[in-house]
Amino acid sequence: MFVQPIEMTEVETPAVEGQVPIPRTFRWQGRDFTVAAVLKRWQDQPLRARGALRPREVRFGTPARAGEGRTYFRVRTQDGAVFDLAFDPHVAHWALLRKLAPGAS
Repeated sequence: MFVQPIEMTEVETPAVEGQVPIPRTFRWQGRDFTVAAVLKRWQDQPLRARGALRPREVRFGTPARAGEGRTYFRVRTQDGAVFDLAFDPHVAHWALLRKLAPGAS
């Protein structure tokens, strides 16, 4: 897995304050990608002991809250590419974690 900062050029602003924005278009390696579908969404959730983080899947329809840790999105772009993206609400920073094989879900 590699982590590269990306420029998020368009997000869907949540209707309720404090929720995580949904990625719509981003720029990576000089190319623009339009998100056709969000396939999966999950978050880091702080563990009570030692301040560690553990992943927690966020079911569709359940709002991801910006204060709970990083939120991850598996997205399919209009050209069929699949990416894992991450949003860190503490610094309002987006990153590309990996590009998956086409058809991954």
